Amino acid sequence: MSNKTGNDLFIVDNSDDEWKVLSYLSEWSEISSRFDIATGYFEIGALLALDGKWQKLDQIRILMGDEVTKRTHRAFAEGIARITGQLDDSIEREKAKNDFLSGVPAIVQAIASGKIKCRVYTKKKFHAKAYITHTKLAVVGSSALVGSSNFTFPGLTGNVELNVQLRREVEELQQWYEAHWDEAEDVSADVLKVIERHTREYLPFEVYAKSLQEYFRNYEQTAGDWERHHSRMYPILDQYQRDGYGALLKIGGKFGGAFLCDGVGLGKTFVGLMLIERLVKFERKKVLLIVPKSGREPVWESALRTYLPELFGVFSNLVVINHTDLQRGGEGRAGGMAVPFENISLLKPGQGVSSYLAEYPLVRKQVYSVRVSWRRSFADSTREENTYTINMADHQDVSDLGGDPMVKIANDMAKIREDLRSLAQGSKRLKIDAYTAGGRLHERRVAARQRRRWAQERQTANQQEDSQE
Repeated sequence: MSNKTGNDLFIVDNSDDEWKVLSYLSEWSEISSRFDIATGYFEIGALLALDGKWQKLDQIRILMGDEVTKRTHRAFAEGIARITGQLDDSIEREKAKNDFLSGVPAIVQAIASGKIKCRVYTKKKFHAKAYITHTKLAVVGSSALVGSSNFTFPGLTGNVELNVQLRREVEELQQWYEAHWDEAEDVSADVLKVIERHTREYLPFEVYAKSLQEYFRNYEQTAGDWERHHSRMYPILDQYQRDGYGALLKIGGKFGGAFLCDGVGLGKTFVGLMLIERLVKFERKKVLLIVPKSGREPVWESALRTYLPELFGVFSNLVVINHTDLQRGGEGRAGGMAVPFENISLLKPGQGVSSYLAEYPLVRKQVYSVRVSWRRSFADSTREENTYTINMADHQDVSDLGGDPMVKIANDMAKIREDLRSLAQGSKRLKIDAYTAGGRLHERRVAARQRRRWAQERQTANQQEDSQE
């Protein structure tokens, strides 16, 4: 087979290890002035396989098709994106065996100078595959291959194809190609842009910046579905605050804790609120917030009331304490420190219900319901009521620092019986703070206005975010 020439074989299917479509094109480039190539698409590997051969030609024209007819500008743009995407992928594959893309700069220069031209046929679906030569020597004449091979490295070498060599009908093929070339859209600039991205020389700073981006890629945290659709704080945060929030989650998840050490005025409070919101509402965890005593009311409690009012209250899994509370000999409940459910307003001012929560098997599966009912006057037959439900399983992580909780519960029950006996005998009266129906209606209206304000703030934040993108 080694002594064969491009004129000997009639069918070319890449089955001969020494004579493939690539062999024909290599031989014909020695005696041709121009190649006209029709293909579905092309890859950079096809030209690189012909390196040293295609440079001998005066011009190469590549006419490509697409999978569907392009009748609109948008559809044409999508077709170009598909073609250039395939070219881009082929360059990435080439890097695996050709680190420095040897031979590609010459292709870039040839496309820029017009020696290699690329067009896409858009009028109808174009599915032709042909390699048509324009000979330098009149006595030799032009040749062509027509068949199934795309202008790709596998199409020229490895795939089992079916191509037929033609010699007498080449002039008619040249006329056919010219007619379709004139109707095609020029995409040489798009192809050049794709290839140049891989071959242009980068400034040292660009290399340094890209290296930093890749080095810190694992530290980047994207927003999850909960942050995007359910969080109140996330839309308020700037991007750098979102990055800090994401870093806290990643570092905390890996090492069991994290520090946020931004400078003054960069919004650490807002990042903290975002983290608290996630831990309490999404992860259903109990959160202890320890703050400076001087900043508790003006900073943290004010921010919680403004942005996360549903987390600020006696029934919340969030407890806020002063840092000085930790300096009281380990008595965590001393000095007026807030206790969950301690300030439930059931009785007259100054009276309340204190909770004593501990992790113990006897009560952790219990659910207690407290119902308080009253009449607005002795003459009023209608009774109003409030009901409170306490699920002890919600507080199983709270540790008891005092005595036996059952003793405490027994003492409380004894005191309640004494109070009820005095009330039943008429020897004691209580003044109570009670919500009337009108009060509850007012509360619902205030809550509805607050929800509308939150919805408007979220919509404004989303619009600003869309405009920035």
